[in-house]
Amino acid sequence: MSLDASLSTIEAAADAGDPEAMYELGNRHAYGQGVPINIRTALNLWMSAALHNHADALYRIGLCYSLGTCVPRDTDTAIEMWLKAAAGGSRDAMHMLGVFHLHGDGVAKNMPKAVMWLLLAGSHSEDEADDTLYELNKCITDAERRPKPCSPASRSAPRAPPRCCKSTPGRANMWCPARPAPRWCWAT
Repeated sequence: MSLDASLSTIEAAADAGDPEAMYELGNRHAYGQGVPINIRTALNLWMSAALHNHADALYRIGLCYSLGTCVPRDTDTAIEMWLKAAAGGSRDAMHMLGVFHLHGDGVAKNMPKAVMWLLLAGSHSEDEADDTLYELNKCITDAERRPKPCSPASRSAPRAPPRCCKSTPGRANMWCPARPAPRWCWAT
């Protein structure tokens, strides 16, 4: 449904059961685009679209539950909505899941899950990548930023050459198994 579509066209499509039209009409009610602002109506329209597994509608519903907007604040329901939205490809939902795991908001703090969700969200566009780096940067201490030499045990562990070495063997500026470079590990 295009943003240029007339309100009557969107309303007709929403009444006919088009989930994209329901979502768009919900957005128009949420932001007062051609209609008065009415968050409750927007939420109802997003819930109708969510019945058709509309990822962006599921994300918006999760926001409403996380903030307690027109519904009681319920982090568990928000996370459930965001998980469904993320499964449908919503980068915004992936980002929120990462932030919630990063800060332990309604879920146990879990850095690996936070990184996973934030990287998934950031892998889709430059804007989300910037948001991801910002969120992760807030939680990393200066000590964790400095590289440290690997332990002798990890230095002797076998390592596979990177793809670039296979495609350009012997290239001077790339690591190559024939000319190993010093290894560094990041403090965790």
